[in-house]
Amino acid sequence: MKAWLRAATPDAAYRLYRRWKVGRLISTYEPRRTTHSYAGTSLTLLLSDPLAEGWYDHDWLEPPEIGFVRGVLGGALVFDLGAHQGVYALLLAAAGARVVAVEASPHNARAAEENLRLNPMLGNRITVLEAAVASAPGTARVTRELNASVSVVGTDRVEAVTVDELAQIYGTPDVMYVDIEGFELQALNGARQSLKRRPWCVIEVHAGMGLEDAGGSVEALLDVFAVDDYRLYASTEAEAFAEVNRSQPPVGRFFLVAEPRSQPSERAGTEARI
Repeated sequence: MKAWLRAATPDAAYRLYRRWKVGRLISTYEPRRTTHSYAGTSLTLLLSDPLAEGWYDHDWLEPPEIGFVRGVLGGALVFDLGAHQGVYALLLAAAGARVVAVEASPHNARAAEENLRLNPMLGNRITVLEAAVASAPGTARVTRELNASVSVVGTDRVEAVTVDELAQIYGTPDVMYVDIEGFELQALNGARQSLKRRPWCVIEVHAGMGLEDAGGSVEALLDVFAVDDYRLYASTEAEAFAEVNRSQPPVGRFFLVAEPRSQPSERAGTEARI
């Protein structure tokens, strides 16, 4: 039904409809606090919309994509790109990381700030930025959804930043966590200087779910990580992490971990200022 409505509705009218629809979902939801164990860490969160309730109002086991890199998080600078309401950023901070959390949705960025306030011992290790991550600085159009994405039919114009811009301010990341609903190749294209320093990368690849619409492909995304520089591992909902066969890349939505084969002897960028 949603796809049919989108196809039959002019862009401007569809933007107005989604602005009204999502605004109503938020305005009619009664926010409340909840406390659960998330990967062994007790967090108090503000549930500010129905999607947040569905995702966060229960205990969590450790997400495999965090477990895979847990050993390198202590003292690391992590860029959490597509941070939603800050829950992953809090888990990364609980593992010892300093986090720059970038979120395009104004509603979700505000919720993330509140979740940091509710968990100050971890929240003081996190900086939240309201912006979209892109291949070039400027502005981006993002959808008015409870889980926003960059799109030509987006209702909101927001600031667009690149990873390399962020690195100039906060320092070169040791780890990049990327979950931006199909725009992941664009984010990596804006991280060319940072990738020369070979950070670990954890990427939710939205193959068939937005990656191609944003001009990307699984093959192009894998090619960002040179064979001599990185080992690649992938995991789907049905399968654990296993090394990627580049000649037979995964299909559908999956998590990709790019593990640097070796680290350059010197870090680029400035000292992290979080």
